[in-house]
Amino acid sequence: MIPTTLVTAGGGVCRAGLSAFLELLLPEHCAACGTPAGFTPWEATGARVRGLRPWDRPHLCRECATALFGQGRARVLDGRSLAPDLPVWAATGTSSVLTAVVGAWKYHGVRGLGWPLGRALAAVATAEPEESRPAPAARADVLVPVPLHAGRRRRRGFNQAAMIADLAGGIAGVAVDHGALRRLRATAQQARLSGTRDREANLAGAFAARESGGGRRVLLVDDLVTAGATVQAAAAALREAGWEVAGVLALGLAMSRDDDAGDVVDTPDADS
Repeated sequence: MIPTTLVTAGGGVCRAGLSAFLELLLPEHCAACGTPAGFTPWEATGARVRGLRPWDRPHLCRECATALFGQGRARVLDGRSLAPDLPVWAATGTSSVLTAVVGAWKYHGVRGLGWPLGRALAAVATAEPEESRPAPAARADVLVPVPLHAGRRRRRGFNQAAMIADLAGGIAGVAVDHGALRRLRATAQQARLSGTRDREANLAGAFAARESGGGRRVLLVDDLVTAGATVQAAAAALREAGWEVAGVLALGLAMSRDDDAGDVVDTPDADS
């Protein structure tokens, strides 16, 4: 006979048991400060979007999340008369702590960090900038994540830009279009290239976009923006297909070229 508690609680009992087992086998620690879960207020889980697994946990304490994303950043990428300037709104500036957290999320299987990172991106998307201008999310019809090459996505198991776009879009009430942009070829990691020309050449022909069917407005979504060659190339492909690119949402933004070194994370993955 099945115990009544299991019938009434349903999957909740199973999830609680799984959580206890994982905590015993792989204790959860904050990816920023290393504090174990249970010793300080903790970031919460959220919606289960593509790339998140039943056993994922947030791995970030609330204090570190507040300190890390306490001040948004903005910058306009210069199109240098070749393309329109591209506004970027980010949850924070480039820092060693941010790159360590993002590195754990992207390269070391700590996928549950997507929940606090997605909330940080949603906060940027819905924050009204100075001079009474509309919030970034109000300037676009859809969010379009910067895609990974298919081979790299299979090896990693998820596309980080797609995950935070889904999470932030759900919070901010903005649809996500995963088919608007695709990556045609793998590229070298942008942060490891030394100059603007090298970065632009690395991305030449890397993206293609679906026809917009009516000039829809999009916000690109990426995790880290440094010199901006990746998002500029993605924006160019979208514009060529008839989309209007309102700007970029990102987790981290290098405020100058000198900040770029903060985005380098040693990993077998070559790009993004």
